[in-house]
Amino acid sequence: MDWLEVQRQLQGQLQRELQGQLQRELQRELQRQLQRELQLPLQRELQRQLQRELQRELQRQLQRELQRQLQRELQLPLQRELQRQLQRELQRELHRRWPDHFCIS
Repeated sequence: MDWLEVQRQLQGQLQRELQGQLQRELQRELQRQLQRELQLPLQRELQRQLQRELQRELQRQLQRELQRQLQRELQLPLQRELQRQLQRELQRELHRRWPDHFCIS
């Protein structure tokens, strides 16, 4: 093997190594750009969508809970009070019409 052959082999080996290294660096840079330009905006958009959906779901749950509380704390007691008043009115009216048959309690 002469000097020229050795020089060509070394040059070929060096060229392959440099090409491999360049290719790996290029791949890493492309990956970073891809992440910066696509993945991160997509991630942010998904995050915003998830946030909106969570907000809507929480709003619905809160609305249902408030409705139940409203019914429990206001509507039901009011209904009972109205029922008592109606009962008293009915008894008065019955007593007024037929005093001998109905007495007011």
